[in-house]
Amino acid sequence: MSGYYFLAPYYDALQEEVNYAAIADWCENCFSRAGRAVRSVLDLACGTGTLSYILADRGFDVTGADISAEMLSAAESKRAKRAAGNPLFICQAMDGLDLYGTVDAAVCTLDGVNYLAREELRRAFGRAALFIEPGGVFIFDVHSSEKFEWMHGRIFRSESADSYCVWSAARDDNSGRIVYDMDVFAKKGSAWIRSSERHIQYEYGADELRKELLSSGFRKVVTSDEDNSISGPDAARLYIFAER
Repeated sequence: MSGYYFLAPYYDALQEEVNYAAIADWCENCFSRAGRAVRSVLDLACGTGTLSYILADRGFDVTGADISAEMLSAAESKRAKRAAGNPLFICQAMDGLDLYGTVDAAVCTLDGVNYLAREELRRAFGRAALFIEPGGVFIFDVHSSEKFEWMHGRIFRSESADSYCVWSAARDDNSGRIVYDMDVFAKKGSAWIRSSERHIQYEYGADELRKELLSSGFRKVVTSDEDNSISGPDAARLYIFAER
């Protein structure tokens, strides 16, 4: 099985170490550099919506988009007493984005862009540019080449009270992709149920991303390897700031 089908109900528990508040701080820092006031935000590959909810709680009008219905179901389950329309969650792929209107900013965090193959990347950047207002920004992160090199051949584990996930990472230098084979063990009563998923990511460097963004209609692109002031909380990631 590909994607986040089995992993979705346990994703948050297995990602407890992620500092979403720090990611939201990074977003706001980048928003302050935009050529327009940022009020509406598109959270691409929003997953279970944790960042979407934080940004909504901070006063932004948020739309969260993700290709996984299972991840969006987990996101909706966390709504509690929040307003029904903020965040608004929609099930859409990044390269098939089709919004009702425009936004002031788009974000894509936790290496969501790395899931896009090259043609998908071009389409996704074009769709993002279409729905971001002039002066607005598109900010995202990707794994660095060093991070991919470090992950290759390693086995990783993550666990919570009712779930356990183990996965391997294999990098193909010729295709520029890395394949993660995951086994998810979920506790059901006194038994543990095993499910398997495969995730595929693609490696992108700063120069390639800049070229594709400029070709897609963004007028200015800054990367964290040239301007440390746009760096986010994870030193192993490359951060991108693109102004529409």
